Amino acid sequence: MNEEVGYWWFAGFDQAKASGKLERADHGATLRIVFDDKISHHDAYFGLGEIIYGVTSSGQKISLIDFFETSHSGNTKHAISKTYFVNRIIYGAHIPANNDVKPTYQSAILPWNGLKVLFGRTGFTFDAGAHDFKSMQLNYLAPKKISVNLGNGLTIEISYFIDRYFYPSPETECITISENLSLCLIPDVPKEFNYYEKATAEIRDFFSICIGDYSSPDALTLIANFDCRTTDNGENLCPRVTTPLNYVYKSPKERKVHSYELFIPYEEISGEMPLILATWLDISDKLAPIKSLYFSALYTDHTNHDASFLALSQALEVFHRRFRAGTILPKKNFKEKVREPLRNAIPSDLPQDALSIFEQRLGYLNELSLRNRILELMNEHETVLSAYVGVYEKIAKRIADARNYYTHYSENASNRQPTFRDLIEYKSTLALLLSLCMLKESNMPIEIIHSRALASQKYKWMFSGFRKIER
Repeated sequence: MNEEVGYWWFAGFDQAKASGKLERADHGATLRIVFDDKISHHDAYFGLGEIIYGVTSSGQKISLIDFFETSHSGNTKHAISKTYFVNRIIYGAHIPANNDVKPTYQSAILPWNGLKVLFGRTGFTFDAGAHDFKSMQLNYLAPKKISVNLGNGLTIEISYFIDRYFYPSPETECITISENLSLCLIPDVPKEFNYYEKATAEIRDFFSICIGDYSSPDALTLIANFDCRTTDNGENLCPRVTTPLNYVYKSPKERKVHSYELFIPYEEISGEMPLILATWLDISDKLAPIKSLYFSALYTDHTNHDASFLALSQALEVFHRRFRAGTILPKKNFKEKVREPLRNAIPSDLPQDALSIFEQRLGYLNELSLRNRILELMNEHETVLSAYVGVYEKIAKRIADARNYYTHYSENASNRQPTFRDLIEYKSTLALLLSLCMLKESNMPIEIIHSRALASQKYKWMFSGFRKIER
């Protein structure tokens, strides 16, 4: 946990500064401040706003946004203590508090070493002399910057840089050199904070699926478009503000992903990357509930297998509804030959609530079952599913029956409770199918998706413990 001690006040209430401590944890932060008796009761109790400013003991400026009060108390000396839960901390500046004009930022920098396995490059070369290691030379030339213009007003740049650390001692000197990767978001015109936060989350989701493991940057650094100044030599300097990125998901692996496990390496899609990423950003809102269910099932702590299986099965059903739709009968035929005759057959003397419920349920009679939805999506990726699962028509039925066991309970139902092994197999199948489906919607060539899924050591390991289903 990180702590910041200093003075804090609400934007617009500069006279009501109070001492306090900001404590930052993995999922948000807590600000505890005390207004002493020199500050009016009105300012202390009602001095609310959308931004809290702070200056730490080291002189660093901080802005707190998206916060809410969790407790307040007073004492006989008229001091008031208040506690706030803070969702967003911005280090480096006091962002403007004018509600009419939102602050904008020129670009964003995301330190993101987790992407190094995806791009598969390094600038290090090593020369061991005559191969006896008595003399050696380490060279570094940063790989060429990767620039991807998405054609939608946003350019993404991937850059490499090194950090050097020296540890001197009386007898020797240790030098640590580490290669780092950063991703930059550069829009055509300055954008508000929410734009960068949303774009970061959407790009994070895409790269995580390509890697085959959850990956995210630790912080977001923005080049501000306010409080800029010009130096004597004409250089324009703008504040850099940094906010930690606290995501609820994380990789279950303690080790880094090996290149053999990688799903879609950058080299495979480098030529199509502008179209793929632009499409992904365009459909991300439509994918939002699907991605939420997908990542929560695979990358949250202490996930119950029953719950994560249900989340993945629901994610697949939502995906099909949003991107494939489909009905049992053509809508016109269903309305004329099924819905209207059944509607007319409902007794008119039933209670109005019952009539409304029955009429509403008639609209769902033409929808596909979960088994049919799964099977339709599996048919799109027949090559991969056949290789890993075998006769996938059978597992589609088993998955649907397992879901129905949890959500459509009946005393007379024949479906049985899935075993632990069943749930692991069903989860693996659904996770693979969802990854294939989401990448296909991004305009990634289907040949690349299938060939890489078949070559990925991750999926080979994942399905090696299950017997392929035969007819």
